[in-house]
Amino acid sequence: QYGGVYRDGPHDGPALVKDKEWWQNCESMVGFLDAYLRIGDKSYFDAFHNIWEFSKKYLIREELGEWIQLVAYDGVPICEDIGNPWKAIYHTGRSIYECMIRLEKII
Repeated sequence: QYGGVYRDGPHDGPALVKDKEWWQNCESMVGFLDAYLRIGDKSYFDAFHNIWEFSKKYLIREELGEWIQLVAYDGVPICEDIGNPWKAIYHTGRSIYECMIRLEKII
């Protein structure tokens, strides 16, 4: 309903934790673009787009140049840190770079 991926749960069952953290959303975008490029099933591109739209709306803080750490299932901020001992910039920069490479192949 809202978009994005949940923080925790089995791959073959319901989510156990329905918060949405920056790094799972970053890395999932790359994975869905990889799947789309390899398999060609549009549902993988749609999944990427769903996560991207959610992330733009609720996780990315353009004015800060970084993503916040954690939001509720509906995008309400839980932890707005852009950096702390757990929240590093690795996933955001890497995933955007990797998505750009893959999107250039699609476009």
